Amino acid sequence: MRTTTLTTILIAGLLSPSLFSAWQDQAPKDALINQLQKQYPLTKLSADGKDVVTAGSVFTLKKDGLVLTPTDSSDVSGNSYKAGKITQSATGKANEKAKKVKSVIGHFPIPGASSTAAAPTNDTRTFVAGEKVNITKIEVKDGAVVFGLCSAKAYSDVYYHGSLTFPVDKGTVPAADAMLATTGEVFSVDPPEDTKTEPAAAPPAAGGVPAPDPPKPIADPTPPPATVATPEAPPVQKYADIPPPPPAAPPQTKLELGQSVDDVVAQIGQPVTRATIGDKQIYLFKDWKVTFTKGKVTDIDVR
Repeated sequence: MRTTTLTTILIAGLLSPSLFSAWQDQAPKDALINQLQKQYPLTKLSADGKDVVTAGSVFTLKKDGLVLTPTDSSDVSGNSYKAGKITQSATGKANEKAKKVKSVIGHFPIPGASSTAAAPTNDTRTFVAGEKVNITKIEVKDGAVVFGLCSAKAYSDVYYHGSLTFPVDKGTVPAADAMLATTGEVFSVDPPEDTKTEPAAAPPAAGGVPAPDPPKPIADPTPPPATVATPEAPPVQKYADIPPPPPAAPPQTKLELGQSVDDVVAQIGQPVTRATIGDKQIYLFKDWKVTFTKGKVTDIDVR
């Protein structure tokens, strides 16, 4: 105890008051980051954002409305979680507005402009409950805990990334348990795919000594008398025993842009879940994610 006190006094004497105060403020933030990273192992992407360098845990979203941007875009979509709902930050809303403006301009080409010019890759993608993400960074700021996120898989060879901010009281650092309870409302950790249930070992006998194996039966040395197999007549096949013909193959799924909600549901059935974000309706099926705008298909993703 005396050594710890002396070390603190020496540090306080060597550092200026402002630096020592900053060091004291950062210590609990670093401690919270370390505790969160133990529960949420981080994923690291390559510099170009097109490959995973270090694979961390995979998380399943519990909430709708997380907006992420491609990693090859200059924009990074920001989101905030408050009162049980994910909303976009001012930057994210500005990106969505720019996306809509670009979509409108695309219908009216500028005379003399090249039709083969590369379009900017700042299109956003909205993730809903049931989809998978990774955590790439955890920061503790004054009044907020910020998580860097990326999609758990690439879409058209591109990963999507962004941030999710959890507001907290300014001047305070939340306890790890309280922070984990809040983040647990948004995503849950998936168990590793290679996790297997090992068979339980036999309990030891009294005294801690393993129970001996049961005695094996002694085989009778006298061979059994030889028997001649009598051929049996083939069983008479009854009409009821004739198997029914195989069921007809299901119709091939063909989803296309511009189809209505009824057309899609008629092909692949009812969705597992659905969400409404602005003028969009997002239907999440077992193998498909379909986005409708004003009742028509505008985006189709394979899950």
